[in-house]
Amino acid sequence: MNKKILTILIALAILIVPVTASAASTTKLNTKEAKIAAQKAKQDLKAKKLADKIAANQAKKALKIKQRETKLVTKWIKLGDSKINKDLAKLNYLIARTNNRANLAADTKAGIIADINTDIASLKTLKTKIDAGTDLATIKTDVASIMTIGSINGKYLPRINAKKLVTSTATATATTN
Repeated sequence: MNKKILTILIALAILIVPVTASAASTTKLNTKEAKIAAQKAKQDLKAKKLADKIAANQAKKALKIKQRETKLVTKWIKLGDSKINKDLAKLNYLIARTNNRANLAADTKAGIIADINTDIASLKTLKTKIDAGTDLATIKTDVASIMTIGSINGKYLPRINAKKLVTSTATATATTN
């Protein structure tokens, strides 16, 4: 009978050892899986923090760019206003100067003054457009166009002075005859 008990115990031992080994290996697998899951969660958290940090940096950069563009828009508006105000003052001076020319014919004076008033109206319209502008490229183009409208020295002074010389020459010729 001892042999039978011994055989049964051996048989049970053979059956128990794999179950115990199997349970131990399952426990080891569960521990490894838990560690891998914890590492993955940790990596996911780091990735999320990094993504949040990148998004925050991009938002800061976008804000800085917008602020810089706003400052540039303001500078270009001030530059445009300054140029327009100077040109308006020069054009108003030219109107007074044209009116004071005694040797210019009335129709010549009227033509020059009408052209000057057209430029004054164009500059005022452009000033309104520049002051209302928000797009930097458009404002730069508008400020550059001030030069074509208000090129006073090349546009009016030669007409005023040339007419003066022609009139003076005509008067001088008439008085010598």
